[in-house]
Amino acid sequence: MFSKSCEYALRIMVFLINESNSAKQLPVSVIARAVKSPAAYTSKILQKLNHAKLILSTKGHLGGYYILDERKNEIFLRDVIKVIDGEQIFSVCVLGFPKCSDSKPCALHHTFKHLRDDLRNKIAVTKIIDLMLENP
Repeated sequence: MFSKSCEYALRIMVFLINESNSAKQLPVSVIARAVKSPAAYTSKILQKLNHAKLILSTKGHLGGYYILDERKNEIFLRDVIKVIDGEQIFSVCVLGFPKCSDSKPCALHHTFKHLRDDLRNKIAVTKIIDLMLENP
């Protein structure tokens, strides 16, 4: 359901929450290796997350990316998904039909609408740190 970029972004966030602090910024190469993502691809994702202020960065020889300790318990799945994939994943037709809607549903519309609503509600209350606890 989520894009490959979003999957990487979630893995990046779990890794950063587990490994970083403001005294230990992590370079793109270390993050990319840890989440098994190409460095250039990882860099683009990190830039998006940084621009959205979900993570921070410092430049220079000892620079890198990190999450402040006080923010580690405040970032939800929805925050990352919204930055990377947007919110349209919760409104588009599961089969890709552009005119599918409540008034003109495809065969799977009503079934998947409930699943999408349940997923939207779950990611709104699930913190990234919860994923870290489940995936050490």
